[in-house]
Amino acid sequence: MAKATTKLIKTSLDDLTYKINGACMEVHSDLGPGHREYVYHDALRKKFEALKLTFEDEPELQVEDADGNVLIVYKPDFRVERCVWVELKAMSHLLTHDEVAQVIDYFAADHLADPASACAVALLINFGRNRLEHKRLLPPVKVNEHLRKRWGKVVLASTDRKRINGLRASTAAHPFVRSPSVDARKMMRVPVLLAKANYVTKTGQPLRPSVMMTSCCTSKPAASAAPI
Repeated sequence: MAKATTKLIKTSLDDLTYKINGACMEVHSDLGPGHREYVYHDALRKKFEALKLTFEDEPELQVEDADGNVLIVYKPDFRVERCVWVELKAMSHLLTHDEVAQVIDYFAADHLADPASACAVALLINFGRNRLEHKRLLPPVKVNEHLRKRWGKVVLASTDRKRINGLRASTAAHPFVRSPSVDARKMMRVPVLLAKANYVTKTGQPLRPSVMMTSCCTSKPAASAAPI
């Protein structure tokens, strides 16, 4: 499991996290400890609006099994500029590993949804103490290992299903690739050649469309065509 950073690790999001922390400090200074969490949530949302930050209020993160059944739905407090999670607490005690683990689950669920656009930083804020408590968290280094420990093979099978469905959609859009009804796992092992007019054989002759189709859809070259 990833741990809260004890030493400052510089990232490209430092300026943004600085603004978010500043807004949290202002809210804590204005309201003080002792309120319910939603009070701080509403106040921080107004601060974000005043700072003209783009944010999502309680976005949903779903974790599904291989059959598409929803196992759990997470609702972090905020996602700011689509790259920073902000999770709020209003507890009189210090933040524990349980709260940290909750945020790490956000990272993992976000990675399941779309690894390319997953958030890179999270801020865990506790307004319930006399001094504002905050932790900056980074995603786990071994995301798949965390997924396996947290939800088991069921969720990992779900990621395989999504990846295969995405491949089927992409191959269906190309005229020289076989129907997406073909087992996508086999298609993943076959390099798909896009049909271009400048494809030529070693003899210098352009490939015929029928040869291109055969080359794209089978692992063996057509008998009538010279190897490329």
